[in-house]
Amino acid sequence: MANIARSRYALLVIFGTQGWCFATLLSQVPVLRDRFHLSDLALGFVLAVVPFVAGVGSLTAGRLVHRVGTVPVLRLATLVTCAALVGIGTVGVLAALLAVLVVLGFALGAVDTTMNTFGVALQRIAGRGLMSRFHAAYSLGSILGSLLAAFATARGAPLGMLFLLVGLFGSAACAVAGRALDPSATNGPGDAPADSTVPHLWRRLAVIGAVTVSLFLVDSAVSNWSATYLRSALMASEHIGALAYTAYMAGTLLGRSVGDTATDRCGAAFVVRAGSLIAALGTILVVVATTPAAALAGFAVAGFGLSVVVPQAFVAAANAVPERPAAAVSRINLCVYAGFVLGAPTIGTIAAVWSLRAAFAAVVVVIVGITVAAPGLGPATTRTPRR
Repeated sequence: MANIARSRYALLVIFGTQGWCFATLLSQVPVLRDRFHLSDLALGFVLAVVPFVAGVGSLTAGRLVHRVGTVPVLRLATLVTCAALVGIGTVGVLAALLAVLVVLGFALGAVDTTMNTFGVALQRIAGRGLMSRFHAAYSLGSILGSLLAAFATARGAPLGMLFLLVGLFGSAACAVAGRALDPSATNGPGDAPADSTVPHLWRRLAVIGAVTVSLFLVDSAVSNWSATYLRSALMASEHIGALAYTAYMAGTLLGRSVGDTATDRCGAAFVVRAGSLIAALGTILVVVATTPAAALAGFAVAGFGLSVVVPQAFVAAANAVPERPAAAVSRINLCVYAGFVLGAPTIGTIAAVWSLRAAFAAVVVVIVGITVAAPGLGPATTRTPRR
């Protein structure tokens, strides 16, 4: 049991480090655009490499887990992710950047599959909710990474130096945490043979996948368009507009901090339904807001409500396919990437035809859909007997 407790703390470190590294990369996208003289269209295609390749990495990891176990794949993938971040800061030609982004995307997909699969396994052993706090660590890491990157940029730190420091620290943290993970938590490579097929896999994951796509369509809309909404619709200043996603992430962190307790008491389906209703109300506040402060409050409320959905989606997927949990988690990761890729252009198209306010009104409809589908993410309770 001591090894399992140590594994929980180690996985918190891994979740937090991955959030920190990825947020550092996203915060420096404008710098990369200027370094490689990319147009907005070209930048979009370059960045699209990451989620597309991440899907391949996620599926590959799902198969490898059932051959060699979760922990070896997770240990290697975290180190490759950090090394790729260092590489992005050192390359000087576009072809090299694309090559490193391919490596990064593949490793990120593998990390997403393995750390969530391992988290679900630890939750089963503990007999209580853990996944929300793991994802809270990711949110906290993202916030800290964004703040560090903003500080480094303000001080004029070179991109290569920033990525080198973040990558080296991340590698050290993941190496130490990886050694603390107990491979026995996932009971070996798995119950089903590695080359076996899972009958009706997508059918068993259909509702969970639809909820996940919807969630990340909303998340992508907020991350890509919230600042623009405040500036164009509410005439906020640039620095106030930049606070929109920060407010959303702060709400997400708060919601995930209490999500496990709520799930243990009320069950996954109730928590997802209640959370999505809260998120819908927050987004309605964004739509009807007449001041930037009201919109910021709405984004924070939306983040709080939606924060519990993705941890429960991974748990529900693993429970739906207990003989191959990593295969199920890897498919849900595909839905994550699909929603994230679709979100920004969908909102942009609606905004171009009508307005950004109308686009966020459409987001409310998507969130209501999550509310309707909530029973598909879990039974009345998720508590399992302690072992």
